[in-house]
Amino acid sequence: MPNYADTPLYRAISGGDFPVIVSLARHDLDLARAALDAGAGAIKVHLNAFHRASGTTFGSFTEERPFLEALAKLGAPMLVMAGQETVPSAEEMDALAELGFEGFNVYLDHLQPHLPCLAR
Repeated sequence: MPNYADTPLYRAISGGDFPVIVSLARHDLDLARAALDAGAGAIKVHLNAFHRASGTTFGSFTEERPFLEALAKLGAPMLVMAGQETVPSAEEMDALAELGFEGFNVYLDHLQPHLPCLAR
């Protein structure tokens, strides 16, 4: 069995809780705060993607970094949809981890060798 990081989100999920993960329709701290105030267990953001449901285009790690740094200061568990055709570099994934991001998702068609794969 793989070793997963012992984070608050991991403990909640593995402990049988069902935390609500709110996927932000746009990168907006007020939306993130509202989700957390309403009881969200984690916040999910997007990079390098067009979000069909909201019509929002999310930029690269470099473009979105100021928001990601501000979001990290809220202290909530964070996840990232890492992109579509373009995904963050290995260095950018490391920077996301340093900001406190606990996990990511990506469409299988866009998975790149430098992205950690948890499937066994």
